[in-house]
Order: sequence, then structure tokens, then C-alpha cells
Amino acid sequence: MKEGESVNELVSIIVPVYNCEQYLNRCIDSILDQSYIGIEVLLLDDGSVDNSGEICDEYAKKDKRVRVFHKENTGVSDTRNYGIIEASGEYIQFVDSDDWIEKTMTEDLVNNMKSCDSDMVVCGYVRITKYMHRKDKIWDKQGIYSNQDYMKNILNDPTGYYYGVIWNKLYKSSIIKNNHLHFLEKLNLGEDFTFNMQYLRHVKSISTISKRLYIYNYINTGSLSRYDKITLDTQKKELNNREILFEEYKTTFRILGLYERYEKEIYQYWLVYYYSNTQSISDGKSDEVSVGTKCFEEILEKNEEIKQCLRLSSKLDKGIVLSKIKCNKALTKVKVPIKYLILSLKQS
Repeated sequence: MKEGESVNELVSIIVPVYNCEQYLNRCIDSILDQSYIGIEVLLLDDGSVDNSGEICDEYAKKDKRVRVFHKENTGVSDTRNYGIIEASGEYIQFVDSDDWIEKTMTEDLVNNMKSCDSDMVVCGYVRITKYMHRKDKIWDKQGIYSNQDYMKNILNDPTGYYYGVIWNKLYKSSIIKNNHLHFLEKLNLGEDFTFNMQYLRHVKSISTISKRLYIYNYINTGSLSRYDKITLDTQKKELNNREILFEEYKTTFRILGLYERYEKEIYQYWLVYYYSNTQSISDGKSDEVSVGTKCFEEILEKNEEIKQCLRLSSKLDKGIVLSKIKCNKALTKVKVPIKYLILSLKQS
């Protein structure tokens, strides 16, 4: 959309902000520099104790499209829900305060939604890690999908970022507000996924864009939605979260009339999680945490959802998962040092 053209559809871009002064300017600048001019930017300061709140206020003074809300710290889910209530646009887009977006992201998403007459648009992303810029695997070809076909595609990667996150998508505000959709505040992890599951129950079609328009900054491990440290306690919390996520996942398949046909595939949601944990425990180590006890393995084995998963899954399924886990571990041990060496050489 060119400057000077009339704007009929406003996009509300919701940005939860918490102690992110190091990355915040880059994030907000990328939003205000969008080629689509019909935006309002909702900066939601979730009780930051650094200079994030002041940075937000400075942008509001300079640009009338920016609205700032300061609130006590209640977490990312409650903060996003607050943003949804305050949003006045026809469309809603979410951006995390330590990430940034390509200049045409909003315009591309809106144009695609309008041209495809879809209820949600999904695009690709680039993941920034300590060692590399990692492009996502785009499972869907660019096109239009019914909600049933889209859910079938999710079976291929139910715990992956592409389907689970909210920041690579554009939503219709009317669908969210008319159906009282919201983020589950009791979750510590995976609140994006449950929101998407709720949303997909109320849509007719989803369109996808093959462009990678969102830059996901995974370097900042202390942001709103990521654990700083993984311990036995956080492992238990994650298991509890996954049970809630899986219930939302199953419910969506049931509502769309797909559960009985795909029950086995649906339960494979648990396979990688279960075997990656038990494999790490048996090895006595993990890429993320050393549990140091069989305690968590016993907890996993008593979990009813995992029991059902193991009953439904064949030996071939388990073998494939185990081989992938072992292969990924081996590749990580080789790839990461090589990437670090290349990065060091480039900087020298």
C-alpha cells in the first residue's frame, strides 16, 4: 500500500514488552517502518524494571500510531489478552519485543488474506541463534487450505514453531472477539499453540505464504516466553503444560470430525517428547539439562496420555523416533562447533 491511499482495514499489532531494552528499538522500528500504513501499535509494558517502559513512551510521543499501556507484571498470556481487548483493528498481528519483522510483512499478510478470502494467513520465518541464521522448514506450499486439511498438515509437526506460534500469522479480530478467544494464563509454555487450536475451530480457510517475513531472535533466552533454566521442576511443569496443550489439540480434531480417523497420528504428539526425555535420562545427560535421577522417567511412564501413545504406536514408529533423536544429537555435536568456528573466522 502506497502512502496517500485510503486505509479501510486497520491492523492492530500487539507487542508484549518485558525487560527488553536491548532489542526493543529494533523491534518497534521494524513495525513502524512497515509498507502497510494502516497500523496501530499496542506496546504493552508488563511491569518492566529496566528502561523498556520509557522507550515505549518515547515512541508514543513521536508517532500517533503507537499506544502504550503500563501494567503490573502478570505474564505474557494475560498481557496479550489485554492487548486483544484494546485492539481496534479489523486484523490482529502479534510481534514479540525481542524479534523484528520484514518491511512488507503486514502488507503481504493483509493482501494475501484479502485475495484468498481466508480467515488466517501463515508465513515463514528466520530463526536467529547464537551460531547461525536458521531458516524454517516450510511444510505447507503456498496456497489455501480448509481447516480440516490444515489440521491434517499439523500432524506432520504438531510441536513445531511453524504451526504453533502466533507471530508468523495474521488473524481476524472479529473471529477472536466474537468467540471470546484468549490465551490460557495458567500455562508457562505453549500458550500460542492453544490459542491457535481455539482459533482454528472457528475458521473456514487458511492461506499460506512461502516468504520468510518474521525474524525470531532465539538468542535472548530471558524473554517473556522462555525458561532461563531447566530443572526437574520445570520439566514437571512442561509435562503438565503439554497435557493441557494436548487436550486442546484433541478437542480441535474432535470438533472438526477428524479424531477417530487420525487417533494414532494425533497421539504421536507425545512420541518425540517421551523418547527424547527417556533417552537423555538413560544417557545420563541432556542437551538442556542433567536430571540426575530416574524420578522424571517414572513420572513419564505413569502419565496416562503417554501410556495411550505407546499403546497406539507401533515398534516402527518408535524406532524412527529414536533414530532421529540419536541422529540429531550426533549432528549437533558436530555442527555447532563447526558453525562457531566459521563465525569466529568471519569476525576475525
